[in-house]
Amino acid sequence: LEETGAKADWRNADGNGPIDQARVKFVVDADVETMMSSITSIKNTHSMTVGSFMYVLDKGEDWRQIYRAIKLPWPLSQRDVVYTEHTRREPGGDVLVCCRSSRELSDSTSELSVKAGRIRAEMRVGGYRLRGRGLGKTEIVCLIDMDLGGSFAIGYLHRRMAQSY
Repeated sequence: LEETGAKADWRNADGNGPIDQARVKFVVDADVETMMSSITSIKNTHSMTVGSFMYVLDKGEDWRQIYRAIKLPWPLSQRDVVYTEHTRREPGGDVLVCCRSSRELSDSTSELSVKAGRIRAEMRVGGYRLRGRGLGKTEIVCLIDMDLGGSFAIGYLHRRMAQSY
């Protein structure tokens, strides 16, 4: 993210307590269509070095259902989240993608989570906006409000973020 000059804001939704929301804004050297093509062409990924992966469970013309495993730093347990992602193209060319955990999908994949020893997170709301900035550049603004589950994880991440300021 340093290469893009990303700016991140972290906060607590209630104004006091552990961090549970983030907003990141940055610009990349690609037009909106190239970025959307890159994002939507991702079907299933697995990164052995990071230990995180994503599977597209189902998809339609403007939506995808996704299972994502997230490796957190020691001493935290791995998390996973199941969510539905909806995409809308704005008249001016912007693209808006909104995500939210799905209870039905969460229930149908909970056995996988338990067998893998992961803690199920909940994406209360998340998404991003892709906005063309001319000359083959796209501004990306990402927002996320997520409950990582487990009080230890939230407190630990809160302390780590506080140390970085």
